[in-house]
Amino acid sequence: MTEFLTPIERHYATKWEQMTILDDPIFGAVMENERLCQELLRRALPELKIDTVKLVERQHTIIGTLTSHAVRYDVYVRDNRQRNFAVEMQIADQKNLPYRLRYYQDMMDTELLRPGEDYRALAKRPTYVIMFCAFDYYGQGAARYEFGNVNLFDRRQEMGDGRKIVVFNSKAKHFEHASEIRTFLDFMEKRPNTEDSFINDVQTTIELVKGNQERKWAYVKFEADLQYRLNQSREQGFQQGEKQGQAKSATGIIKFLSAQGQSTQEIVANLAQMLNISSEQAQHYYEQTMAHA
Repeated sequence: MTEFLTPIERHYATKWEQMTILDDPIFGAVMENERLCQELLRRALPELKIDTVKLVERQHTIIGTLTSHAVRYDVYVRDNRQRNFAVEMQIADQKNLPYRLRYYQDMMDTELLRPGEDYRALAKRPTYVIMFCAFDYYGQGAARYEFGNVNLFDRRQEMGDGRKIVVFNSKAKHFEHASEIRTFLDFMEKRPNTEDSFINDVQTTIELVKGNQERKWAYVKFEADLQYRLNQSREQGFQQGEKQGQAKSATGIIKFLSAQGQSTQEIVANLAQMLNISSEQAQHYYEQTMAHA
């Protein structure tokens, strides 16, 4: 079949075959398995004693306001105690990790507090942002970095806001506080421990996902079509001027994502991210496009 592919399709077909747990489509697909997702969280945060996962959602999108930057989490999880987890895989160091984590956690609260509720309701809905990194952002060689709000004059006193950020480093040299997650961090570095049944199950799931031809070609078609439309829109934009070109690009992307069955919220978030524009501008392009559909 590969001989009939366009160069763009061939690129994404090859990319699919080369993907590992570090790549979002694979990591997300593995986490769709609630048993594996629960076990990963249990190993990451053993002190929480996570025993039941109620919700696992891939590519969960939150738009706070139309003028704010939308957030799309790789995996969003809730357990039976109403604890909420945003789980991310980060391959490259984009030099913005602390600020990304700050924004990710803040945006989680926008969905957790309903209109009219007292702020005390958040006490029963703690949040955790878990970032698996293929680099050591903080440079201490630790496998696990954990952050929470404390009294700077007495660090033994916690603020008590129910928020934690945990960063795992697959390049670690020291595994204090991370012994249970160590085999997964090694797996990220292509050092699978074949004596660990969890790692074996993850590897088996990856092989099943990558071997699923329907899933593979759906990925190839989506990415290739999107890339083609982006290239085409950019070329038209170059010819027509920046502002008019951006509007043209937006229209093409919106029509394509809409045809893929994405919701309004997903389209607006994806558009804002692709064109590096505000959610307000993306919403404007969406409404303008739909009005002329």
